[in-house]
Amino acid sequence: MHALVTGNTGFIGTQLCKDLLKKGLEVTALSRNQENFNLASLSKDIDTKKLHLVNCDILNETELHEIFNKIGTVNCIFHLAGQTYRKDLSNPKIYFQNNFVGTLNILEICRNFDVKKLVFSSSMAVYGLSINQYAPQYLPVDEKHPIKPYDFYDASKYHAEELCNFYQTRYGIESIVLRYSRVYGPTMGKGLIFQAIKKAISNEQIEVMGDVSTDFVLVDDVLQANISSLEKNFQKMEIFNIGSGEEKSLHWICSTIIDLCHSSSKIIFHQEPKSKFSLDISKAGKMLDYNPTKTKEGLIECINYIKNSIT
Repeated sequence: MHALVTGNTGFIGTQLCKDLLKKGLEVTALSRNQENFNLASLSKDIDTKKLHLVNCDILNETELHEIFNKIGTVNCIFHLAGQTYRKDLSNPKIYFQNNFVGTLNILEICRNFDVKKLVFSSSMAVYGLSINQYAPQYLPVDEKHPIKPYDFYDASKYHAEELCNFYQTRYGIESIVLRYSRVYGPTMGKGLIFQAIKKAISNEQIEVMGDVSTDFVLVDDVLQANISSLEKNFQKMEIFNIGSGEEKSLHWICSTIIDLCHSSSKIIFHQEPKSKFSLDISKAGKMLDYNPTKTKEGLIECINYIKNSIT
C-alpha cells in the first residue's frame, strides 16, 4: 500500500511517516522544505527505501500534477499541511490559501488520480472561540455540536471540511475528518506543557493565565487515530473528535507537572479569563477503536523524555 503525507515536516507529520513505514507501507512525503525532516531520527528497523521525500507546495497545482504523474498509484492521502493558528491577523488570506485552497488542490488530485481515501487533519477550533475563550453550548462537545467559527483559522478549517464532504458525495472520495484537541508530546519542544515541565525541572515559578480547562491529547493517540482511519472503511464522510476525553484545567496540568517533577516551583495564578471545554470522543472509540492515553500518563512520558534530554 502506498500512502502520501502532506506536511510531513511538522510535529505530527514527521511521526506519522515513521509509523506508516513501520507498518510496511510505501510513503511519499510532501513538504515545501524537506530539509526540516530529520532522517537520522528514523529507527534502524525502518526501511528508508520506502520513503520518498518530495519538495512541493500544495498551492502549486502544476507541480502537484507533475509529481503524481511520476509516483504511481496512491491509496490514501493524509492531509496535514496547512496554516496553523497565529495571533497576527494582518494577512487573513493566508489561512484560506493554505487551508482551503490547499485542501481543494489535494482533493482535485484525489479525483484526477483515483486516490480512494483522504484523512484530513482538522481542529476542535471549528466549534468556536470568543476572545480566546471557548464558549460551547454544552459539554462534552460531540461532533453534532453547532459549528461557530470565530476567526479566519477556524473558518478555513471548517470550510475545508465541507470541501471533503462535497468530494465524498460528488466523486466518492472516502473522506475522514479528525478534529484534534490540543496536541502535545515528548518531542514537541514548545507549548504550555513543554514550558511548564522545563520550569518545574528548574524550580522556576509557573504562571497560569486564567481559570481555563480544555482537552490535551498525546501525539501518539493522534497517530493511532490516523492509522485506524486508514484501516477502516466508511460509506460517507465521518468526523471524529480526537482528544483525551478528559477536561483538565491549566492549573491542574501545572500542579501535576510540579508534583511529578518533585519540584519546588510555585504557581502564580490569574483567575481571568474563565472558560471550560471538553470533547466527547465516544464516536471515535466505537468506530475507530480509539483508546487514548490518560493525561497524567502522557505528562509522565513527556517529563521522562525532557529529563533524559537534559542529562
